[in-house]
Amino acid sequence: MYTETGYVVIRNLLNQETLDLIKQKWHILRSNNSFRESGDDHVPGAPAIYGEFDDVLNLLNPTVEKTVGEKVYSTYSYAREYPTSSELDKHLDRKSCQHSITLSIEGSWPFYIEDLNGKEIEINLNPGDAILYQGWKIFHWRNAYTGKDPVKQIFLHYNEDPALEKDGRISFGTRKGSNKDRDLTDFIMIIPNVLSDYEINLVLDEYKNTNEWVSAETKTGFNPEIRKCDEILISDPATIAKNTQPRKNIDDIFCNAVKNCYENYSARYGTLVREDTGYILLKYKMGDFYKQHIDHFIQDPRTLSISIGLNDDYSGGEFSFWNGDVAFKLPKGAAVVFPSNFMYPHGVNQVTSGERFSMVTWLR
Repeated sequence: MYTETGYVVIRNLLNQETLDLIKQKWHILRSNNSFRESGDDHVPGAPAIYGEFDDVLNLLNPTVEKTVGEKVYSTYSYAREYPTSSELDKHLDRKSCQHSITLSIEGSWPFYIEDLNGKEIEINLNPGDAILYQGWKIFHWRNAYTGKDPVKQIFLHYNEDPALEKDGRISFGTRKGSNKDRDLTDFIMIIPNVLSDYEINLVLDEYKNTNEWVSAETKTGFNPEIRKCDEILISDPATIAKNTQPRKNIDDIFCNAVKNCYENYSARYGTLVREDTGYILLKYKMGDFYKQHIDHFIQDPRTLSISIGLNDDYSGGEFSFWNGDVAFKLPKGAAVVFPSNFMYPHGVNQVTSGERFSMVTWLR
């Protein structure tokens, strides 16, 4: 169908968990005035941003390749927030947009295309739905938006020419021609679904109810005024030896997940590391917390911090940066990756009900 008509609609391309992560990031970017409020030449007055959703761009690259049937290279991402009265003129995209995805994040507004057979078609997308189309061959447009609430959409562009990868940028996640105006929050990456439910169940079935949990310490020792939670050093040979094969398998599961996190982060920022520090399981019971701190020390230098959420059936326990200026609940199976240095003080808010399980490691 894609070859014959030049487009295909993909329903539920993103699940609700991934949508929620994108909405959290959108909120952070809007709160920090990262969007260009004046819009662009196509839709003046519709706040827009270039390159900030390249993580989604790369995440969906395999889906595009499978549909197109060819190797494709990620070029760039773009996002707009359409207010009432927005209108998009009939147009073709530029050469970098050989294959394009329009991805609905919030709200609904009819999207019109003229397919390769010259047929005009109205497409209605719900949040999580997408249309993949040949952006440089298929005319597309939108009539005036009459709704009240803003419509949020992300546009992801791909090309079969490797010379067009990254749209002429040095790395993903940067803006065209400049990297000077980046915000600190830009370097906090949330990556969904790095662990499956099956893998998480293996971990929790093995460790959740063991008597091996011990009180976690800070770098200066045990201090429940600063850090109150329990831990298991699951990469420690002594821990693995208590049930060798299942625990080796769990260590491998985390190794693959961390590798995936690093590859996603490095593709965007070009960060170089040699190794991880092993994996630590954390359990926050009701009332537990970890006050604001940093992860890099002279005696233990670290480059990147990674935390993976293993459950979400608890209250409180938000991951927090800069005394709560940025705070979010890490979804089950998702990872947060960020620099370990002094610019990223962070903590875990007090858990108010249930138990919060996660894995942490550092790359250096």
